[in-house]
Amino acid sequence: MNNEEFNAIERAEKKLYSPTAKDLDRKRSSLSEEKRMEKDSWGGENINISQMSQKPKADYSYLTLFFIFSFIFFLGSIIFALYLYSLVTNVVSPENVSITSSGPVSVKGGEEIYLQVVVTNNNNISLEYTDLILTFPNGSKIYSNKVNDTQYRKSLGTIKPNEAVTETIRFSLFGEESAEKDIKIAIEYRNENSNAIIKKDSIYKTIINSSPLSLYFDVPKDANSNQEITIGAKVITNSKETLKDVLLNISYPAGFIFKSATPSPTSGDSIWELGDMKQGAEKSIKIKGIIQGQNEEDKTFRASAGIRTNRDSNKVDVAYASALKTVSIKKPFIDVNLALNGKTDEIYVMADGQTVRGDIEWANNLPVSLLHSEVTIEITGDVLDKSTVNTSGGFYKSAENTILWDKTGRGITDSIASGQNGRLSFSFSAIPLLSSRGSIFKNPEIYIKLKFKGIRSSEGGEESSLVETTLSRTVKLLSNLQMASRALYYSGPFKNTGPLPPIHDNETTYTVIWSVINSSNDVSSATVRATLPPYARWIGVTSPESEDISYNPLGGEILWRVGGVKAGSGVSIPAKEVAFQIGITPSLSQAGLSSVPLVSESTISGMDDFAKESITYVRKAPTSSMTGDPLVKTEETGSIK
Repeated sequence: MNNEEFNAIERAEKKLYSPTAKDLDRKRSSLSEEKRMEKDSWGGENINISQMSQKPKADYSYLTLFFIFSFIFFLGSIIFALYLYSLVTNVVSPENVSITSSGPVSVKGGEEIYLQVVVTNNNNISLEYTDLILTFPNGSKIYSNKVNDTQYRKSLGTIKPNEAVTETIRFSLFGEESAEKDIKIAIEYRNENSNAIIKKDSIYKTIINSSPLSLYFDVPKDANSNQEITIGAKVITNSKETLKDVLLNISYPAGFIFKSATPSPTSGDSIWELGDMKQGAEKSIKIKGIIQGQNEEDKTFRASAGIRTNRDSNKVDVAYASALKTVSIKKPFIDVNLALNGKTDEIYVMADGQTVRGDIEWANNLPVSLLHSEVTIEITGDVLDKSTVNTSGGFYKSAENTILWDKTGRGITDSIASGQNGRLSFSFSAIPLLSSRGSIFKNPEIYIKLKFKGIRSSEGGEESSLVETTLSRTVKLLSNLQMASRALYYSGPFKNTGPLPPIHDNETTYTVIWSVINSSNDVSSATVRATLPPYARWIGVTSPESEDISYNPLGGEILWRVGGVKAGSGVSIPAKEVAFQIGITPSLSQAGLSSVPLVSESTISGMDDFAKESITYVRKAPTSSMTGDPLVKTEETGSIK
């Protein structure tokens, strides 16, 4: 502390403790708001005395503003909520529109039923332009307000606030027994002064407790591979109303070969049109076919009966009844296979004049021996040439058309041990389809039936039960489609010119006639093709003009589009023929030749409509020797000069 500061303190103490101090009673002056910075005598920072003594004023004003703002916000929220409430009362809400439906829980298929629908408007304003729409499953029958086969629509007009509108819909449902059916119920409407369409819907569910059709499906529980089986299906009508255009569809598993059906299918091999069926009407189908598969393999057949949605449909679109049956393939006790010329197909196609060799392979799959075994082959058919039947080891009984292998012949023994196998063979041919007798065999076939049988022995070696396996094959004969090609000079429809025999560097014209001959089966899309040699010229006249024959100078091909050729053409009915004229100009290099071809060899081809296979036949070329013209003299057929 310096001397100046010390003296000041001392003077103050004297005034304070002096008995005559008058300055203490003087009037205090008011505090000034002037800020002074006093110096800390103890070395501290400068202190704002006015700040230390002044009281805060801002706290009170902030709190007041907060409460004022909160009151204004609360008051505004109430006003806004009242405004929204007033708007909502004038808006249609889908939540306030209800659709209720009542009807039977279960129905009979085809029975007329009623469904009641109630539409209630719980809004404060009306529903305008209201439409009721019901969508039914396929196959339903709607009796009124029908838009199409599956939709009902009716205008309900305006539905006032708190009003309920009731509609009753009359219809019939069809389907399989126990099938659940859903009907979609919907309404469409508009709010007042709005074009927007609002939609609400619901679902009505019911169950078909009985079908308008009953379907009985009969399939064997088990069968051997390559065994012929019979499938039965019966459809019975239960509906009081006549069912229109009833169809039956059978689905076959892989490995099933369809052979025949009674009655025949109306489409393919699996669709039967049963037509209109009254109450109690019955329709039955019998199907025969070959089942093939591996041991213990299951094959599933499916059948469905019902209607189609339109006449162009080729299937059951709405099923009234269906059934599913499974056949279990079992390993046969006796495994037998038959191959014809190495092919095991059910149908074998042979050409006229061909020899067929049959090979039988067999095996005993039983765990015990097979006693007194025998194999029988029966061969029948009008075109079988019995004189050609030959067998290895067996005996052919021509009177019975059978070949027998048993213990008296070779190839099979009286007792066949478990697991033992063997092979047997035979052969045959058919009668020529084109013979001098002029007889025609329409759609010729040869049928082969094989039976392998024996007595199953017991574990003790004694006879137990008969065991047999059968199979069959069909041999179809291709039609003998042929053609004749001959050259004429004096005969035929055209006048020919030029030297006979031909002279080199000089043109001679000829008439060529093609004739088509066909034996047993109708042939379609037949054509004949040949080409002209370089020294020949296409003159361009043909007869008859109705025949479709043309010539292509690029390559020199002659094409005759024969078309269909009936069985017996050229044998029992006139042959199809066409004639055309050509000219040849031999060259010097051909002088001295006995004859030259007028056209190349001719090829005829077509489709055998019965055997479902193509046929091709090649005919040698006609020559300038003209052996087919009876008016040509011998000296005119000499060598080319």
